[in-house]
Amino acid sequence: MTKAEIIALQKELGVTADGIIGPITRAAAEAAKSASPFEETKWDDVVETTGLVFGTESEVVDDVVLDNDEDNEDDNDEDNDGGESGGESGGESGGSSSDLITDAEQKLLDLIAAWQAEQGKNNLYNPPTANSAIFEGADEDYIPSIDRAQNLYPYYPKILVQKILDVWTETGEISIAISEARASDEFNKEFPGIKRPDGSLRMTEIEYLETKDYMQDSLRRYNLNPEVFGEDIVSAIAGDVSAKEFNERVALGYEQIINNIPQVKEIYKGEFGMDLTDEAIIAMFISPTVAESVLENRVLVSAISAEAEVAGVNLGMSAVDQFVKAGLSQKESRELFGQVAQVAPGVQFSAAAQGMNVTDAQVARGLAGLSSEELESIRGITTRAESASSTEIGAKQTQTGEVTGLLEG
Repeated sequence: MTKAEIIALQKELGVTADGIIGPITRAAAEAAKSASPFEETKWDDVVETTGLVFGTESEVVDDVVLDNDEDNEDDNDEDNDGGESGGESGGESGGSSSDLITDAEQKLLDLIAAWQAEQGKNNLYNPPTANSAIFEGADEDYIPSIDRAQNLYPYYPKILVQKILDVWTETGEISIAISEARASDEFNKEFPGIKRPDGSLRMTEIEYLETKDYMQDSLRRYNLNPEVFGEDIVSAIAGDVSAKEFNERVALGYEQIINNIPQVKEIYKGEFGMDLTDEAIIAMFISPTVAESVLENRVLVSAISAEAEVAGVNLGMSAVDQFVKAGLSQKESRELFGQVAQVAPGVQFSAAAQGMNVTDAQVARGLAGLSSEELESIRGITTRAESASSTEIGAKQTQTGEVTGLLEG
């Protein structure tokens, strides 16, 4: 292979393009070959090499060959002339032919010396000496490391990278290591739906992640939480549904239901006592899985969790479930968590100064009136705190005297 051909392949593989085939280029080529659905690939010539392979300079070689051919033709002509004329003229012709051959050999030697000198500047080639073998060290075993494996496969979780490294180290074959990783349960969990029934891949891992991201973006355009549609995305990929087709299905479902939302809301409120958001209703009609989840309040749980995350409030699932059971809507949770984000830092700072620890969830439950004990604890902290703030935190009560939350005055 020429140096230019090797550089082009190295650029496509994403490794250093130096025109030299070594262990790293070979490993990348083996990985690309194993990921290809075709038996014969353009990587075969690279994979079958050993040691360090330097690309040839084709133009230089051609010129030298051409010069030798021309010199030989001249030699033949002169030899023929010498044979016909004989005597002194024959002797002179023979001398000219030897000179021409010597010149051609010298040109070749000069070209080789110039190439060696140029490569020596780049530390790519050292001429042999009496005490060292040519390309010394080229046959040393390539020892893979976790960093090298992670750089080659950044889209794999650490557990799969470690599996690749273990098999690679044991067998010395990256293709075997990749096959072992793809046959593991960890791979199936990380890339659900990527395999056909026969075990072959529908797409590469990178294509899988790109398809999944595109489908999630399609849902976000309609203010839908992609995490709720995880099973539907996997089912779409497993059913060979393209990202474009998935987007079209989401758009079609949205258009069909958007004008009927008021009637659907009334039905669910009357039959199930559920005050559904527009997003929840749209999600139900797009996905049967989501429709079942709505009845179990999973969509509302997801929506409240998302509101807490946006506000920067740290809540566990148990706290979210408490708010759902208390009848907190997505809009109310947005307002609540906005207040928590403002109040919690000051309360937590004062609590720390008093040797106490107060979580975001405790502040949220106090503000929402779900825990009178936590409300009283927060009031005690703020009362004892030495602060120049003019904010006064008090309790809001209903007409029956029940504590329902905190007020800023």
